[in-house]
Amino acid sequence: MIDDQKNSHLTIKKYCDINHIAESSFYKNKAKLTGVSSKSDRNMHSHFIPAVLTDKMTDMITLKLDGYEISCTEDVLRKIVKAL
Repeated sequence: MIDDQKNSHLTIKKYCDINHIAESSFYKNKAKLTGVSSKSDRNMHSHFIPAVLTDKMTDMITLKLDGYEISCTEDVLRKIVKAL
C-alpha cells in the first residue's frame, strides 16, 4: 500500500480517498512499517525528510526528497529555505 501510493504520484489524501482508506490508518501503518511518524505528529517544525543534493553540473540544483526530485537555482533554493 505504501509503495503503491508512492508509485501513483497521488497525494496520500487523494490516494486514501480513491481507495477508501482512512488517512489515519494509512499514516499509522506507514509509521509501523517505515518508522515515519503519524500525520498528527508531522509538522514543518519537527519533521525532517531526508534529502540528497545531487552533483552540481549546471546552475540548477536537484534535490531528491521522499521519492521526488525538485530542481531549482541556488538563489531560488535560498529563498525557499529562508521562507521556511
